[in-house]
Amino acid sequence: MSLPLTPWTRPAEWGRLVPTRDGWPLDGDRAFVLGSDVPGRVERLQEGDFCEVVAVGDLQTDDPALFRVRLGVRFPESATSLPDDLVWRVSVFLGAVERWSLDLSGPWARSFDNHDVALPLIGVVATTRSVVTIRLSLTGTGGEEDGYEVELPGVYIDSCFIEPS
Repeated sequence: MSLPLTPWTRPAEWGRLVPTRDGWPLDGDRAFVLGSDVPGRVERLQEGDFCEVVAVGDLQTDDPALFRVRLGVRFPESATSLPDDLVWRVSVFLGAVERWSLDLSGPWARSFDNHDVALPLIGVVATTRSVVTIRLSLTGTGGEEDGYEVELPGVYIDSCFIEPS
């Protein structure tokens, strides 16, 4: 039996890298990185810009189960790298529904640099071809026509798996 090629079943060197962040990944030696693995990297972005990893899988279950994602976050070195009306947001979507998000703003957020996200699947996923999306986005009410010079965070996606509960 062979598995279709998805971001999670491709050989490790296809799209994943060995992070420079200490202690990551927790499993293996490679991870997906949304944003930048290089601290201090600055780019010109618009409000609403995002990067994401998307995969299609069979998440349908009749038994209680959790879809788990292990994430690490490297915050921008400059705490003031964003205008007040913008925020970096990490989101996990099952299908078209945002099931979990974390705004990377404020001093309290910096204490949450490792995340084990557990989303219940029972009654949520209606088809056997479910789209899972993990997204880093620049959100807010900013409307600068020329965009903003912003420092990129790093969001490390270590693993995704289904766990019976």
